[in-house]
Amino acid sequence: MNHPIQCRCGTLQGHVVLPGMAGPVRARLNTQSARGHVRSEPVRTFLVTLGLMKSVIGARLRGQYRRTPFFDPSTGAPVREPQVLGMAERERFTRSP
Repeated sequence: MNHPIQCRCGTLQGHVVLPGMAGPVRARLNTQSARGHVRSEPVRTFLVTLGLMKSVIGARLRGQYRRTPFFDPSTGAPVREPQVLGMAERERFTRSP
C-alpha cells in the first residue's frame, strides 16, 4: 500500500510524493537545513557523488554528451529553428495569473 508522504526539506511544499515515485533514497544532502530530523550520511553521499562523476566524465570522454534530442549530432545544428517571441507574446507568457 502506498501512503502519501510530504517532502521534509520544504522544496515540495504542498505537493504529495508517493514512495517509489523517484526510486530509493541514495544520498541525503543539506541535512542541516531540513525542517525535520534527517540523519547525515557523509560516506554514502561521497560514494554517490563519485558514481555521478564517473558517469559524467565517462560520457564526456566517449562523446555521449553530444547526443541530445535538440541538436543534430553530425552538424550541431538545432533540430528545429528556434521561435523568437515578440514583446506581446513574451508579456502574455510572463504575466502572473
